[in-house]
Order: sequence, then structure tokens, then C-alpha cells
Amino acid sequence: MSKILIIGAGGQIGTELVLELRKLKGNEAVIAADVKDNCPPLLLNGPYVKIDALNREDVRNYIIQMKSKKSIC
Repeated sequence: MSKILIIGAGGQIGTELVLELRKLKGNEAVIAADVKDNCPPLLLNGPYVKIDALNREDVRNYIIQMKSKKSIC
């Protein structure tokens, strides 16, 4: 199963996008990401990761990590 990573999920548009995609694809398929330490309450029904979109290396490493987990399964 493919995963969808939404960076900026803590903002208005990001939150709405995550909620709608989770309805369509399932809670575990949509990963919310933002710079906030804690997951916004509206997004608690699925995975959340703290990522700074301006830190290219962190974003890259997270995607590589998720791809390697997929190939193991």
C-alpha cells in the first residue's frame, strides 16, 4: 500500500487535505507532517511526524526511511 505524506498538515489547508484523504485512503495511508512538536488534535486519528519542510535532508531521510520499511513488508 502506498503512503501519502502531507507536509504542512498543521495549517488550515493541510488539515483539511489530511482529513479528506484519510476518508478516501484510510487513516494509516496518510501521514501528516508539520514543524509543530505535537500533533494537532484534529489529526490524532492517524500518523504524525515532525518535519521541517525547509530542512531538505530531514525530508529526504524520512522518505528514504519509509521506502525501506515498505520494501521489507
